[in-house]
Amino acid sequence: RLTTKDFINILRDHGDNSQWTPNRGPGATLCLHAANKLFRRTQTVCSLVAKTGEDGQFFYTTGASNPCISPFFPVFSSDTTVPREYSEGSENYNSKSYWWKSERFHRKALLNFNSAQVEIQPLIINYEEEIVSSIENSLSTLNQKQINEYFIRARAMVKNWGSKLDHLPSVNLGWSFSRYWRGYNKRNGII
Repeated sequence: RLTTKDFINILRDHGDNSQWTPNRGPGATLCLHAANKLFRRTQTVCSLVAKTGEDGQFFYTTGASNPCISPFFPVFSSDTTVPREYSEGSENYNSKSYWWKSERFHRKALLNFNSAQVEIQPLIINYEEEIVSSIENSLSTLNQKQINEYFIRARAMVKNWGSKLDHLPSVNLGWSFSRYWRGYNKRNGII
């Protein structure tokens, strides 16, 4: 029987190649990263995992683009809404938007994706194992205060990770991939 963590891991899948990178990998993966206007012009923009059954209903989202580098946090329990401090994104960059802050870090991570992913993955795994176990094994219903607190932890994790990205060495991503993302950074106001 598949668990919540199994579904979260499925959404993070980049295929069988352990050397996968966003600039060279195949386009047919569940965790999709845009690469160019011809073959991969779209990417994952948010991920949601829902577990429903006799033991309750549990919903987790990244609230951000790529699930491979974004922690899931709980949303939507009885009498709750999205985390109080979560601010949505719109078409262009907004520094108050969690989605855009995360996307800005994602675009920085593209400069050395494997090293960037190695930095955050252990933190995400520990955080998610803790929250999923705590939430799904609890005898009480998740409340708004808990949702807010879990989000604050996820946001802090992403912010701390993002502050380390400038210290990673850049790798050669190829002219086309680099040009593609420079264009979108300019278009979205992330320069």
